[in-house]
Amino acid sequence: MLISGNTFASHSSPFPNITPSSICADGENASGCYINTTGVNYSLNGNISPDIYVTGIEYTTGANDNTTIIIGDINTTGEDAYGLYFHSSDSNTTTITGNISTREDRSYGINFYNSNSNTTIINGNINIIQGFIGLASGIRLRESDNNITIINGDIVTTGNSTRGVEMGSSDFNTLTINGNISTIGTGSRGIILNGNSNTIKIKGNINNTGDFSSHGVDLYNSNNNEVIIDRSISVTGVDSNAINVDNNSSNNTFSFNQGAIIIGEIYNDGTNNSLNFNLGRAASYNFSTSGGESWELNDTYKTVVTGSVKSRGTADIEDVGNNLYQRFHLVYDRLIQNQLDFLQSSLSHNTWVDTYFTDRTRNTVGEQINQETRGITMGFDFNDKHDMEMDMIVNVEDSKNSYGLDEQIINTNSVMAGLSLSYITNKNKNSLGLQFLAGTSDNKRTLVVLDNTLTTGKTEVNDTYNSTYASVGTQWLQVLQNTQSFDSHFVFGMDVKYAKINGSKASAYYVLADRDLTQLTTQVQIRSSYKGEDKKLSFNNSLSLANTNTLQGERQNYTIDGSAAHYKTDKNNTIARASVEANYRFSPNAYAFVNLEVFDSTDNIDGTTGSIGLAIDF
Repeated sequence: MLISGNTFASHSSPFPNITPSSICADGENASGCYINTTGVNYSLNGNISPDIYVTGIEYTTGANDNTTIIIGDINTTGEDAYGLYFHSSDSNTTTITGNISTREDRSYGINFYNSNSNTTIINGNINIIQGFIGLASGIRLRESDNNITIINGDIVTTGNSTRGVEMGSSDFNTLTINGNISTIGTGSRGIILNGNSNTIKIKGNINNTGDFSSHGVDLYNSNNNEVIIDRSISVTGVDSNAINVDNNSSNNTFSFNQGAIIIGEIYNDGTNNSLNFNLGRAASYNFSTSGGESWELNDTYKTVVTGSVKSRGTADIEDVGNNLYQRFHLVYDRLIQNQLDFLQSSLSHNTWVDTYFTDRTRNTVGEQINQETRGITMGFDFNDKHDMEMDMIVNVEDSKNSYGLDEQIINTNSVMAGLSLSYITNKNKNSLGLQFLAGTSDNKRTLVVLDNTLTTGKTEVNDTYNSTYASVGTQWLQVLQNTQSFDSHFVFGMDVKYAKINGSKASAYYVLADRDLTQLTTQVQIRSSYKGEDKKLSFNNSLSLANTNTLQGERQNYTIDGSAAHYKTDKNNTIARASVEANYRFSPNAYAFVNLEVFDSTDNIDGTTGSIGLAIDF
């Protein structure tokens, strides 16, 4: 494996850097200029395009504590001509709103030499085209410490041995690039680092298309640095590594945030270097590494199998309890409303139909959930004596659960049936309801697996599994107020749910064991109803608070390529809901209803549910 050596030695040139002849002054400085002052504010407006071999703007030795605002582009040509040059200058603040472009060997966009504690902000792109020898860079630091540099644009370099960013013998610097780094040419580097305790944050992509020995991020003689990647590192050439760490580099950390993709080898010859994965709860990955030393591995959300760089997303495992509650909630809520109707009129609905939808989301970074559910519930009364509400229930539902950045998707079709009973224990006062429901579902799951050996950086694996579930519930309705136009009720409910989720296998990567889940739900509600003068139109409102508690089954056992792993979910969740329903009675025996509900939970899951239906009495 080819590993880079020291590339920061000085190079002679027949065309040494020529300092601009003029001192920078407010306004136009089209031919370039230099700053040799201390504590002066500059405002430079207009493009800067100096003669060949001349730097655009130079801070000379001892130029400290100046503030410079530049509006316009900087374009230089010729060897050793830099866009912006700090030479033994400290504590300057520079903001450029415009692009920097340089052309020829050692033509750096921004060059720091023996300069410390400067703050530099570029609101534009840096474009570098090298000459025959190469070694041109977008940003270069030599023997410069504690600088803060922010690039709000892209860095593009073209030519052999070019670098997007290079740091030589420079420590404690912070560099943030809010765009992409693209390098083209043999031996090129997206980032090459020789220094200690630097922090580099790349919000965009690092893309290196050099055909040989062209690394994405290359560290040598470097310790205690942190490189943070938000998007992707991609290399395509022979003997090219996405990450390359030599044997004199230790205690460095590479952190990958949600959405990051690695394409290319992850090479490590140093000690105590770490890969930190902040990819999110839904992310699965199967990365290949090389080199003489193993990486220290950390995942913010879940298990990484020891001795490998492999993990399975656990967002679907984490969400099982919430899904179980949601599966029964809307059916139960309609049965409570039917119980209330029966309490108020002592008449049961011979037939009723309720169609509903749910949009459930969680936008927490790394833990995103998006669920869409559609279903229909039908009830058929078979108690001719009407001394109680006794309905046979049939429900059909389909749903789509998407987790993370669509890294886990589960499509589910399910059916459920059962019995609902309502008793009036004290005429026009109180009522007791009982429900028995059971069902089954077919589930198809797609997992996106990150894989640095593939040209796309990822693949998909699929599995299918079945689950069965059942619930026994009861609720007590207590009259609080009852008039001709208004009534209100207190509801206390409790149910026990059970789900058996059959094990499944997704390709050769992941095998999930069977999981049995038992959940206790308790809830309290305040329901109120307003009736119009003609008794045809009424409005029902409710406020409710429910708590779910997992009694057993919070642990899911699984394997990754045969290595045992497990994930333990939260046991409790509390859900607050508010709903409003409009009823319109077409006749004494039939009415239609429309319901809208919003909810939020301590798991930061919120959303909207709605339903529309018809109830008919014969």
